[in-house]
Amino acid sequence: MKKIDLISFLLVMFLIKIPPFYISPFATKFLTSHVLAKLILGALFIYFILDTKIRTKLNKKVLIFPLLFFLSQSLSLIAARDIYFFLKDYQNIIFSLLILILGFIYGQNKKNKEIIYNFIFTIGILIITLDFVYFLFASQFLSFISIFVQKEALPVYIVNLERGRYNLYLNTELFLPFFIGAFLFTKQNKNKILFSIAIFLIIFLSFVSNFRHRLLFLMFALISYGFLIVKNKNLNVKKILLTFSGIFVIGAISSLLIARVFFQHDIVNRLFLQDEIEDVKSVNSRVDNLNKSIELFKSSPLAGIGLGNYQIYMKDNGKFYIFDPVAKELNSQSISDPHSIVSKTLSETGMTGLISLTIMVLFYLRRDIIYLRENDSQEISAYIISFWGLFILSLITPSITLFRGGWMWFMRGILEGQYQLLGDTSRSSSQ
Repeated sequence: MKKIDLISFLLVMFLIKIPPFYISPFATKFLTSHVLAKLILGALFIYFILDTKIRTKLNKKVLIFPLLFFLSQSLSLIAARDIYFFLKDYQNIIFSLLILILGFIYGQNKKNKEIIYNFIFTIGILIITLDFVYFLFASQFLSFISIFVQKEALPVYIVNLERGRYNLYLNTELFLPFFIGAFLFTKQNKNKILFSIAIFLIIFLSFVSNFRHRLLFLMFALISYGFLIVKNKNLNVKKILLTFSGIFVIGAISSLLIARVFFQHDIVNRLFLQDEIEDVKSVNSRVDNLNKSIELFKSSPLAGIGLGNYQIYMKDNGKFYIFDPVAKELNSQSISDPHSIVSKTLSETGMTGLISLTIMVLFYLRRDIIYLRENDSQEISAYIISFWGLFILSLITPSITLFRGGWMWFMRGILEGQYQLLGDTSRSSSQ
């Protein structure tokens, strides 16, 4: 049973990493891969709750802050005007918490350590491949997946492609720290070549995607790992930094050259805010969302306006002047979320939500800083960088769904399990 439940959990993480697809001949959102993933999560959690041995492994100190955050989200029910919208987001909070708890349980098992690490590598290769194929054959790719991918997921891809943007929202950059670590510590030249290709492709795809948040994640991961490389006295720092600098320059320049030839607008244009609609408006909208969140917070400062209820207070003016049905659907989806975990927490769950989120984040930050000061494990460092990269994305992009935010909780759960494993190992060695 042990291997079956681990495989089931990893299957869940695979299913929520890719866009939701229908699992029956009936095109209904109640029979999709993500619904299946949630059912498996629920079954696994019940299985572990009934296991006395597993319950004793749950570290209350580690779980107390996520549970407080969960309770703050629950408290906002008292202010929710629309219970359906509340439950729609609330179930995502519940399943995110389950991912964290199950990740923690599996992460502290020494036998699972290599299996999970290899799983992440495998999924990383798959995601890079999907991302690259999408870039090469975007129109054909969308036509193909439209047959089985949940229809609500398609508008964002279609509209972005029309704007010269390539992004399946797979967060490909989260795998970069794992490939960098593998490149540094493998002794086989063949593997170094393969890992360097993976690193190059992630850099190339980040630049050519035309999405600034992807470039932000990329730079955060590269700079963070750069500090760790400089800190490690056992590495040839100069040679490694020159190697990665070369890969970065080749990946960035090649993507920019392709973008300049085939597209009218590239990532450099976007960084310099050269287009009022494409570049400036998206920045201003996030500022407007924050201001709106502050206004809503003032109206209900303690428990907020209710989880998922932000969209009730936003006027969908686009329905009067956007006539394309795909663009209209995307606009409706966009205004339903303030595109920031801070703005969303502040407006929808008030002071209790914001305080619990801040305490939880500071707790995790302190633990990671303490670890990085005293240790240099490339595996745990990769989990740390990926988690914080995903958290940074949650500050400027929607992250409530398992597709967009599930792997952030997965990284944190495995990381906390690894910390627990290190604590158990150090205690046993000192006895």
